[in-house]
Amino acid sequence: MKTAFVTGGTGGIGEAVVRALCEAGFQTAVGYCNAKEKANALSAELGVLPVYCNTADAACVNDAMQYVVQAFGRLDLLVNCAGISEWGLFD
Repeated sequence: MKTAFVTGGTGGIGEAVVRALCEAGFQTAVGYCNAKEKANALSAELGVLPVYCNTADAACVNDAMQYVVQAFGRLDLLVNCAGISEWGLFD
């Protein structure tokens, strides 16, 4: 079985990607930073693996990747959907 890890998997686009990958038969890990409850809800609904991953912290990303590989035995696909938005003047 192929495996995937979606960073930002609890956001709008990320969640849609997670759902599509699950439907396509992938074992899927859903990366989250601030939305642990949403990641756990997706886990309960879809059987995905919730993984804390703050993509602004390289060590955290490395730990998350190692965790996914350890859990699934391999990683075939990485989808980077994590992002932030800031509102304000661009000077």
